[in-house]
Amino acid sequence: MQLLKKTFFPNIWETLLFTIFLLGEVYLSKQLGDFLKSSDVPEFLILTMKNILLLSLITYLVYRYQQYRNSNTKLEISKVNAMIVLFSIYAHFCIIIAIGPLTLIPWFNEALKEIAVPLETNIPLKAAIVVFIAPFLEEVLFRGIIQRGLLKNYSPWIAITVSGLAFGLCHIINGSVVQFIFTAVYGLFWGWIYYKTRNLSYTIILHIFQNGITFIQLLKLNGAPQTNEFDFEDPIMMVRTISTVVIFSLSALFFNKLIILKLNGQNEAVEENRNKISITE
Repeated sequence: MQLLKKTFFPNIWETLLFTIFLLGEVYLSKQLGDFLKSSDVPEFLILTMKNILLLSLITYLVYRYQQYRNSNTKLEISKVNAMIVLFSIYAHFCIIIAIGPLTLIPWFNEALKEIAVPLETNIPLKAAIVVFIAPFLEEVLFRGIIQRGLLKNYSPWIAITVSGLAFGLCHIINGSVVQFIFTAVYGLFWGWIYYKTRNLSYTIILHIFQNGITFIQLLKLNGAPQTNEFDFEDPIMMVRTISTVVIFSLSALFFNKLIILKLNGQNEAVEENRNKISITE
């Protein structure tokens, strides 16, 4: 089979195996956390071991293995263009609003309640982990290592889709389909941004932006999302909901186009400078 002939790490099968490994790690990490809590271990130590040390170790080991397999490849982290950052954040904001009406569906909202994380204690540490540390490590892992390897082996859309779905699967909490939907959508968008820019700085910024919004919402709701009723027989409600999805989906596509135009202009400027240097020499 063609998929088995790919040698750059990872290929699709290696990504699948790694995703299964991460799901097992998430489960065991939860069990370890429950055990430590019953042993009166301070919560900040549990958070540090589970969310910082373990994820950092996994990311480092996978990165080193990719370097070993692929001739010392390096992470693509560099300076960013302010306009591309603004376009990307606005496009991401449009995506958030476009998929927001899903929360009006009763079963969807009930599922959100199950995955809400209480934030009563150690809020500064949880903010540091959720808003800053996790986005950096996850972007290095899913975009900088997994998607980069897949892009060497397959077409961009296969690489983006596989890495995005893997990202969504690894964020399933208590088997919640809701968590998978949200994180997979974000993972696909961030994967597209990484493919277009080949710069992890953009996706790290977007990931921090998204996790920051989520963290603020959890603080406001105190771990208990409110239930909104959605009346499928109300034509006004249906029109408003559909309009919201359509308008902000189109807005996201529009700003994605602006990102491409800005990138094309940036690449042309770089190429022009290279030509000038070669002529001078």
